[in-house]
Amino acid sequence: EAPEEYEKMQKKKSYDAAAKRRDEERVKQGIDPSKKHLMMTAEEAAVSYKKKQKKYKTAVGGEIHSKHNLYQAYDKRTKNIQVNEQEYETMKNTVGERAFYADPEVAAYGGEGKVAPDAVDRMVAELEEQKRKRLDFSRRRKYYEERDVSHINDRNAHFNKKIERAFGEHTKEIKANLERGTALPD
Repeated sequence: EAPEEYEKMQKKKSYDAAAKRRDEERVKQGIDPSKKHLMMTAEEAAVSYKKKQKKYKTAVGGEIHSKHNLYQAYDKRTKNIQVNEQEYETMKNTVGERAFYADPEVAAYGGEGKVAPDAVDRMVAELEEQKRKRLDFSRRRKYYEERDVSHINDRNAHFNKKIERAFGEHTKEIKANLERGTALPD
């Protein structure tokens, strides 16, 4: 049985090939591939939007620190790292292969700890990039269409949420009466 990642890659390849064929067909018909979204009906667009929303579930609560999410974050960070093979080989030859792939039982564990200055600069640049991304990050909260609309804009929605938290249990009966129409005088 093929691993999960392999199957995902195969599906992606076949999907990309089909998308490429569709784009080529559109070009033959004289349609600009960048405007393919104009070929969709409103219903199709809504369905695809809903699918995308379901596909990208965000981690909540304790899920943020799950092994899977931590690995994904690690994988994302390490994709941008460039490995200098020449530097790698010289380090391996200098230290010796046994010490280079050492485990804690080997006496030379830890080595001399000499790191090239440009490698330190790369690491610092990567850490500063992480810091910049962290400062820029602001996640938009998910909007639930099913909820009652009691606001006129995002700021008002935030305020209403705070008010509901503070006074919600005290105003339940009044709200229910207003919705039924029994709170209004005759």
